[in-house]
Amino acid sequence: CVTVKAEAHKYALAVRWLRRLLYSADFDPEGLRAAAKRLHADAQDRARDPVSVANALSCLVAFSPSSNHAATNFISQHSFLRVLLHRLGTNPAAVITALTRLRAHVAAP
Repeated sequence: CVTVKAEAHKYALAVRWLRRLLYSADFDPEGLRAAAKRLHADAQDRARDPVSVANALSCLVAFSPSSNHAATNFISQHSFLRVLLHRLGTNPAAVITALTRLRAHVAAP
């Protein structure tokens, strides 16, 4: 579920933006690599904060590994992003294919 708040007079613009995001976005290996590197660096920064680490570990203990809580945990993200960056370096076409399939499932009516 996606929630977007827009002023009444900007509603049509918000709908166009969401449509473009869901259906027209092109996956570029360099853009994906840059975004993944930023997110990976952010996860590394959070790993230096003891409170963040304690919260993340407690989340991993309390929730199922397949839960949204575990998936959005920076420890899980760090591992995922490391693998993603490796795959973008070795086989970017496979990553783009996987993201295109994911988008098709998310955007399916």
